[in-house]
Amino acid sequence: MTQLVLKNMESRRRGLILNISSGAALRPWPLYSLYSASKAFVCTFSKALNVEYRDKGIIIQVLTPYSVSTPMTKYVKTRMTKTADEFVKESLKYVMIGAETCGCLVYEIMVISDLF
Repeated sequence: MTQLVLKNMESRRRGLILNISSGAALRPWPLYSLYSASKAFVCTFSKALNVEYRDKGIIIQVLTPYSVSTPMTKYVKTRMTKTADEFVKESLKYVMIGAETCGCLVYEIMVISDLF
């Protein structure tokens, strides 16, 4: 899919691809080994593509959120959990800041503070 959309973006010399990974990609998670490994692939893949295409005017960014309240998380609610709508709105503010971001301030603080 990425290859298909990149062709058009490359010819226009602009575009944006946001890939969604997970905070579980940032370190190995016992009992979630396959999930965290697959999310680590998404991170590495996205960051490598960003390097390949940034000089062509294409931004490729990976989001590595922690807990987002969705059906997959059984709509978990904690003080640090974002709803899907909240996460999307906040993460769009971070589009231009680099190849990888947690997508919101509270998750960035968690990574810096090594809370997970």
